[in-house]
Amino acid sequence: MRRLLAPLLPLLLILACLAAFLPGLDGPFLHDDYANIPQVRVGPATLDAALDVAVRNESGLLRRPLSNLSFAANYWTGGLDPWGYKLTNLVIHGLCGWLVFLLALEVLALLRVESTPAGRRGVALGAAALWLLHPLQVSTVLYVVQRMAQLSALFTFAALWCLARWLNSGDFSWRRAGLAASGYVAFTTLALASKENGALVPLLGAVLIFLWWARRPPEPLAAPALRAFLWAGVLAPLLAGAAILALFPDFVLGGYVARAFGPGERLLTQATVLWFYLRLFFVPYLPWMGLYLDDYPVHGPADITAWLAVAAWGIAVGVALWQRKQRPVLAFTVLWFLAAHALESTLLPLEMVYEHRNYLALFGPALGVSVAAAWLARRAAFIPRPAWAIPLLALFGLTLHRAHTWSSADLFTVTEYRHHPDSFRALLGEASRRISIGAPGADELTERIKRLRQGQTWTLLLDAAKQCTRPGHPVDWAAIAADMRTKPDDERAADYLRFMTAEYSTGRCDGLEADQAGKLLELGYLKARIAGDGQLAERYGLYRAYVARRQGNEPLAATWYRRAATANPRGIEALFDLAYMELNAGRMEQAAAAVSELERRAAVHGLPIGYRIAEIKGFIATERRNRAAAAAPR
Repeated sequence: MRRLLAPLLPLLLILACLAAFLPGLDGPFLHDDYANIPQVRVGPATLDAALDVAVRNESGLLRRPLSNLSFAANYWTGGLDPWGYKLTNLVIHGLCGWLVFLLALEVLALLRVESTPAGRRGVALGAAALWLLHPLQVSTVLYVVQRMAQLSALFTFAALWCLARWLNSGDFSWRRAGLAASGYVAFTTLALASKENGALVPLLGAVLIFLWWARRPPEPLAAPALRAFLWAGVLAPLLAGAAILALFPDFVLGGYVARAFGPGERLLTQATVLWFYLRLFFVPYLPWMGLYLDDYPVHGPADITAWLAVAAWGIAVGVALWQRKQRPVLAFTVLWFLAAHALESTLLPLEMVYEHRNYLALFGPALGVSVAAAWLARRAAFIPRPAWAIPLLALFGLTLHRAHTWSSADLFTVTEYRHHPDSFRALLGEASRRISIGAPGADELTERIKRLRQGQTWTLLLDAAKQCTRPGHPVDWAAIAADMRTKPDDERAADYLRFMTAEYSTGRCDGLEADQAGKLLELGYLKARIAGDGQLAERYGLYRAYVARRQGNEPLAATWYRRAATANPRGIEALFDLAYMELNAGRMEQAAAAVSELERRAAVHGLPIGYRIAEIKGFIATERRNRAAAAAPR
């Protein structure tokens, strides 16, 4: 019986761990989901549609085509129901867990830890369970847009498994090297196509090779195939990345213009952030966790805490290098964790703290803890074996509880605000929730927001949001318009205004003074045109058209659709909306004119939208045939 169950044990363990996340599948889209998921709303599943959606989303330097295609697959099979997207994330988490198990087996063999196959298997299963089940993973698995991080990690694990398995094989012939390199390169490419974190593969590969070499005599490095792989697959990419940063520093540093902190402050703060991540791993106290961790303090040069954190990391790295032969697992835990954070927790001008940045990095600590637990179990034989499952059961309970708090928009928002009352995003979310349902305390929270962001235009729009549930609530429209005319562009104000008018256009904010909101949209359009920002002007024009359509004024809507299209010569959405509006109203000539302009733009700019044009042309042709048949003499 044991022989039959042994091969199934990893699968059963993975399924048991995934069960803890099930309550969160009913949760809503969150935060950045709303900017990314609508990008996959395309026509039927065709090759042209796939090519279009793969590059439509401008997130990331490489546009993350593989992640976008996976979102599109969800859309084609289930529309915009979040449940299917979250279920897909959970399945990917399980696949990652399987690869964590396989990679752990190879790393243990590579480090010459746990000499027996049964011992390595037990430790690898423990590491996979810890990694899969930790409540920190909730904010990656149940946050749909973080599928990008999941897929990148999945293929990163696969690429490094190819490398570790080759190193353990001891066969450094060109043939065996070619097979290993093929898998390594293919999976690295897929990781990069999912998210730019795939660029970490060479650095993590360097960690594996360094620790493998430290436990062996130097003769294997004499193999030409291994030296070629080391140069082409590890050192060359790392040197190329360093050269790009050295030659084009503005490529990274230019992004700090939009941040309230500088490069030095970010580096110092990240030293403390990395210790904070480890604290969350070793002490999984749920109130410390959260999607919104923007309440984390920024550290400057005068902050002794940051310098102590830097010194502590220096000591940790020094100990890891010193003990690389005697305690290779300790060295692996430290070096893997830091290497996995080398992109998002160093110089890039990103926000300070996000839990999902640990998705790949936690493999190192999970393996270290599992090895330590196995060592302790051998020396504490008096403890019954079933007792070692208690920590995993505790993690299961914590993850189950946290997944439950992600199961509804209200519960999520209330929990985030309760745990992080000083987080601006959590505060704004709770204020918006109370405004939307007319709950008490909304006014107090909005006044607090206005004090925290005094002088920012978008805070005045909070009063307009209250009109959704309180028709007639006073709004200082004149002050908002004056701010928009005289102050620099407030991106949050633009987003808030477009969000409210979108809610109005779909019937979820009928109390809004639409004429006043429409005037602000027109003002935003004119200001964007003067500034030469065609894309922003296009968005303002689109939303002005939506408001006009909701008011039943289709001639005005058509005017604004055309203005939006004129503002952005490469824009297509306004023309598609115009064509469908005219088609539904039976104005075939106007619909055909919009389609003609779409065809011209597709040809001039090489836009992969032929399938969408063909679809609407088919509708127009069908309508014309129906009219001709109805008019024909009988």
